[in-house]
Amino acid sequence: MPLLFWRLTDFVDTSSLVLMVLILQ
Repeated sequence: MPLLFWRLTDFVDTSSLVLMVLILQ
């Protein structure tokens, strides 16, 4: 299911972005 895959990668991108912001603070 490509849609599920895209949503999963989008979630991973968002969570990694949040994690990076938390680390850089």
